[in-house]
Amino acid sequence: MEDRQATLEKLREIDATYYHEAGHAVIGELFGFRPLRIEGPLCVHDRRTSAFFRQDFLFRSPKTRERASQYAIGLAAGIAAESKGTGEPFNSLRETSGEGDYEKLECLLERLMLSDCRSDSPEARQNQMQLWEAKAKALLERPEVWAAVESVVSYLYDGLGELDADDIAAAIREGRNAVVYANPDVEFDSLKSGDEL
Repeated sequence: MEDRQATLEKLREIDATYYHEAGHAVIGELFGFRPLRIEGPLCVHDRRTSAFFRQDFLFRSPKTRERASQYAIGLAAGIAAESKGTGEPFNSLRETSGEGDYEKLECLLERLMLSDCRSDSPEARQNQMQLWEAKAKALLERPEVWAAVESVVSYLYDGLGELDADDIAAAIREGRNAVVYANPDVEFDSLKSGDEL
């Protein structure tokens, strides 16, 4: 019985990881941060995204601040997708599977507030973090986006937890097309043109 319980727990952990990484990949793709690969508990993007975490890099232009916020939404989308896919409470995931993501979010938040001369009060920080989380959750509620997440999860199971850029793109396309063909009014790529949520 213990072996069965351990096996079930391991399967739940794998499921959570796949949803988490699929959330990063799909929302990243929506904002133009094309994922290069998913390797187990890691969704790897290209080197341009590392600029968001350099200590000496401030977000001086409005476009750079917008891109940093979009990347932040993609970070928050990991635990948002994990929560939606597994039923685990979102808030409890911040300190477990989302701990690394939230360290990066705090780094982005710090530099965005310095760059934009915003109030650096705890309330302002909390409000910005909640805005990013709300946008990630709202995106994942869109049928075509969630179908893309589910498709990436399915591909991860088929690929034993590893996908390259082409596999990720194919999974996203397959998921969104299933919804788009059923409802021609749906446009998956609309966020690239700056549409508001």
